[in-house]
Amino acid sequence: MFLDRENSFQPHATPQVPTATAVSTDTIDLGANPRDIGNDSEMELVVQVVNAFAGGTSLQPILQTATDVAMTSPISLLTGPVIPLASLTAGATFSLGKVPPGALRALRMNYVIVGTMSGGGSIRSFLVRDRQANRAYADLINVDGL
Repeated sequence: MFLDRENSFQPHATPQVPTATAVSTDTIDLGANPRDIGNDSEMELVVQVVNAFAGGTSLQPILQTATDVAMTSPISLLTGPVIPLASLTAGATFSLGKVPPGALRALRMNYVIVGTMSGGGSIRSFLVRDRQANRAYADLINVDGL
């Protein structure tokens, strides 16, 4: 999976630490004459937990779009699943699926949190063309009799 800074909702070196419902630290600007990145696109929305969350109940990621970069009137474009606290462990990665048609000028994430998160849980979200989904094997395993 290739990560592109221009397709990220948080700076790579500084994942977001939401303790209550919050929007992403960055907005993706598709330009004054944006193309519809959801129309026959292969762009997939991925949410990754960097540090485990504690204290709250759940987190629900929502992709929002608007006609302006200030996001004055955001519209929900893609609503992800409600992720329970037990699944918000370090390294957990969630695909929200392909970006649907309807993207306007700007995109951002809205993290809906139930309860109050504590313990320094952090998250980052990004658009990717192909998600990393390789299978890791333990060392010295004989695969298919080879």
